[in-house]
Amino acid sequence: MLMDPPDCLRIARRMLEHLPFCEIIDDLTLCENHWTIHFRIQIKSTGEIPSETFWYAILPEAYPYGEIELCPAKIGGIEKTYWHQSYNSSGRAYTPWREGNPCVSTSLRFWGRKQYDAEPRDSETRLAWHVDRLHEWLIAADTGKLVQDGDPFEMPHYPGLSHVKGFGYFNGDVATHKVISRGTVKHGLAGVRRLKGSQTWILTTVENDDNTISLRMPKQSVGQEDVEKAVWVELQEVPHLAPWQGVRTFGELRSVLRANRVDLDGLIGRYSAFLRDGKHHLFIMGFPVVECIGDRDLRQGWIACKLPILAHGKIRGFRSSPKSYADYDRIKKITTDDVEIEWLDSRCWDDSEVLSRGALSSMTRKLKFAIIGLGAIGSCLAELLARMGVKDFLLIDDEALEIGNLTRHTLGLHSLGLKKSAEIAKRLRRIEPSICVKALTKSFEMARRRDGELLEAVDVIVDCTGDDAVLYNLAAVPFEKEKRFC
Repeated sequence: MLMDPPDCLRIARRMLEHLPFCEIIDDLTLCENHWTIHFRIQIKSTGEIPSETFWYAILPEAYPYGEIELCPAKIGGIEKTYWHQSYNSSGRAYTPWREGNPCVSTSLRFWGRKQYDAEPRDSETRLAWHVDRLHEWLIAADTGKLVQDGDPFEMPHYPGLSHVKGFGYFNGDVATHKVISRGTVKHGLAGVRRLKGSQTWILTTVENDDNTISLRMPKQSVGQEDVEKAVWVELQEVPHLAPWQGVRTFGELRSVLRANRVDLDGLIGRYSAFLRDGKHHLFIMGFPVVECIGDRDLRQGWIACKLPILAHGKIRGFRSSPKSYADYDRIKKITTDDVEIEWLDSRCWDDSEVLSRGALSSMTRKLKFAIIGLGAIGSCLAELLARMGVKDFLLIDDEALEIGNLTRHTLGLHSLGLKKSAEIAKRLRRIEPSICVKALTKSFEMARRRDGELLEAVDVIVDCTGDDAVLYNLAAVPFEKEKRFC
């Protein structure tokens, strides 16, 4: 990187001088392989945000391309985390800025605006545009108008969240929330299954101590490990610290749970017989969520974190009792207040969430498809239909995958010599865990003679073979129900 700032950054810096609320404190400085500008913003404060706050603009080497970050200064910057802001930690010890970068680059519905406000990409105005939006963000944060009715709901940013380790759940709907709300005891044991070969868990059951809550999630066809026990609790709202800060440590979590009249250590003690087995277990928190701010229909949301391995078995100098185990946990600082939490990337896997983009119509998704021939075309078609929401398949092909197929097939080396229909069925199940797929490893002529009831049950039949014999056999099937042929 050049030691002198390039002309495009000099131009961008000069444009800041035209913003009446902005004052440059330190000019372009090279820090952490980025050019930075230290500046001050002034607002007419009502008390929540100081009238002047200090910030750093962290500019990409490829400016005006790349991501611009505007982070609060460690001295004179805001310390809380607000809506539309990443977790505002103190950051690295050797940088003068914190890490709470506000999201100011959204182009629609910007804090009450209805008009389109596209981000410029030229070197002259892009930085000034970001700082101007930061000024508006501060005013909205100060007046409590960062979120308004109709805005999409967003979860706070949780530090320590692992994007490698995930947690999925179904039935994140209004009906499920009502079931949990009616329960007299809003905590208990949950069942989770880990997907084979991954670090993702699926919520399968939720039950409480007095049996007033008993939920079973949809059956999934994807390969899973045995059921593991987890502890769950229902909260009154999303676990966070005001204004909208994700929970970082067990001490902060205890504070949040106490506000919901929940004792974390009491819950661990209550279910210790299931947790003290030398394994990691999940702690799952449920809460009401809405699709948009102001909605009255409350849906069910969940977020999970991983508990450390708790004291168990025989420990020298300690009795094998709940109290002694709790003392050992405390001495070894296993779940003490300063221990950071490992959050799992928690997502609702309902169709309404997963198929928010690229889905077929609801009517089409309900149809049952038979695909004859799982070669280059049939394998791609089956996968695309599954990704677009079709849940019911009948796959027919008697051929095995050969090396010459690999250049144009969705299957890989691990499927060589295996039947295409069976292998594609496995692939579809890995794409959509609740899919229903039946694979026939036989020719269509054999299938129509021996599996007529399966063919009768489908709605759409797609011939991907290019074989006239298949057309002949299709014409020979006396279908009772109307079919669509492709």
